[in-house]
Amino acid sequence: WIKKTTLKSRVAKILISGFDSKVIYAASLENGISKSTDAGETWQSLNLAFATLGTNEIYYYRGFIEDGKKAGTLYYASAVGLFKTTTGGQEWTAMNLLTPSDQANIYSIAVDPNNSNNLYYGTMTSFYRSKDGGNSWIAKKMPTTLAASVLKVHPKSSAVLYMGVKSIK
Repeated sequence: WIKKTTLKSRVAKILISGFDSKVIYAASLENGISKSTDAGETWQSLNLAFATLGTNEIYYYRGFIEDGKKAGTLYYASAVGLFKTTTGGQEWTAMNLLTPSDQANIYSIAVDPNNSNNLYYGTMTSFYRSKDGGNSWIAKKMPTTLAASVLKVHPKSSAVLYMGVKSIK
């Protein structure tokens, strides 16, 4: 093992770009996202790009995924909503959700690897699906009292979505 860096907060997810393996993102639990473009040798914080979007709660990680069809397109779920970048994290925009941002409580997100327009997110009580890249959403009540903590679309069949649940206190 070789230590590359120490980040300011506990890392919740490491995402290596499917388009360029030298591009690595590290999402921390309370301190936003850092990015490396040289396989982890140096890192830059992407928090400045989030600064115009809201409160410090935006840095509280809930989910982070890459669109496998569009280089530089990422989705980040925080305690106050869902955000999208098409610039590899240099600029972020808040996505329109059915859930008010102060009540978002998103616990999982997924993008269909076969069709990037199909987006999903899960909360404590509901499951949301968009067929148009997040412009509009359909909500379904979940058949459990547990939160949707993991979502994954089958790599070959868009009709199959896997959901893991857990108790959130």
